[in-house]
Amino acid sequence: EHMVFREKGERTPLTDIRRLGGSINATTDFELTTYYLTVRPEHLEKALPALARLVLDPVFDEGDLQKEKRVILEEMAMNQNDARAKVMVSLIKEVIPGSPLANLVIGDEAAVRRVTCADLQAFYRAYYVPDNLVVALAGRLDAEKARRQVASLFGALPRRPAPQPSLEIPKIVNHRVARYIPLRQSILLVGGIGPGLAAPDHDALDMLHAILGSGAHSRLHRRIVVEQGITDNVGYLSHTLSDMGFWALQFGMSPDDAPKVAGILDEEMARIREDRTAGADLDDARKAVLANTLLALDTPAAVARVELEQLLYRGDVISIEDHMKRLEKVSREDIARAARKYLEPGGLVTIELAAAQGIRKWWVILKYLFTGGL
Repeated sequence: EHMVFREKGERTPLTDIRRLGGSINATTDFELTTYYLTVRPEHLEKALPALARLVLDPVFDEGDLQKEKRVILEEMAMNQNDARAKVMVSLIKEVIPGSPLANLVIGDEAAVRRVTCADLQAFYRAYYVPDNLVVALAGRLDAEKARRQVASLFGALPRRPAPQPSLEIPKIVNHRVARYIPLRQSILLVGGIGPGLAAPDHDALDMLHAILGSGAHSRLHRRIVVEQGITDNVGYLSHTLSDMGFWALQFGMSPDDAPKVAGILDEEMARIREDRTAGADLDDARKAVLANTLLALDTPAAVARVELEQLLYRGDVISIEDHMKRLEKVSREDIARAARKYLEPGGLVTIELAAAQGIRKWWVILKYLFTGGL
């Protein structure tokens, strides 16, 4: 992604788009690299050829590669001592041990240093093919005209199948991992496997999480933040991929309150597994999931991003109206089934970053001073 996004000589797609008053950027996630631009409607016809040049005609130059390696290594160094990021990485490695998806998207230092231009060219030839590419547009545009232009710009790509990964969900080995940090606060993260975007129980799990902990309306927020005052926030993460996903709940609190938080979490998970969800909680969750969906579509760029992921991961696009109908069909029994599948203790991982105290605190500080890591 970094190398495709570079300009060289007369190849200036980024400059061409910015001269139109547009913006362009790129991002890479677990399964997806996205190049996206925003321009005024009257400039779209000129901006699309620049985007096509960027993606279809990259230059893999050795000098540029060394520069980008330094940029990536600096990004790694900045993230090295982010305790919350480190605990999230630990969770993913324990939830899907041994899976390629457990690797950091940015890579590790050794992998970055050994990448060559030949490696990049081979990867590009394998994955940047029509069967693995989606172009999504949203906003005020002439859809038919835009479709014809996209076909003329991208349609000449030679067709060949993209490599198909064969990933099996591994069995969790370690269900509880404890580490110590030189902070006064403890951090608790609990998470597990979730369904892929096209899975039939995807909507039920979304509503389950809304009931449990993803928002100020949730039961965990009500009990831990409002009633107990243990922390000011219940963190929630859900990452949905093509054929699986993973989710996590995160809490920061005083070390003395960690057992109380863990106990409340166990109670609330058991409540949902045992089909004791109140009707009001179900209604609130349905409204929350729909509201979050609408908020995620607040700009044309966001709409295009969602449609792109749906096309790649599902093969079709779900309208807001259809999404509403699907949510209305999710019953309390559906949520209980999802909870018994995804919230069973045998499918969960708990990561605790405990506040180091006494001699252990000095040991952790010395480790940080000499290694630069937590």
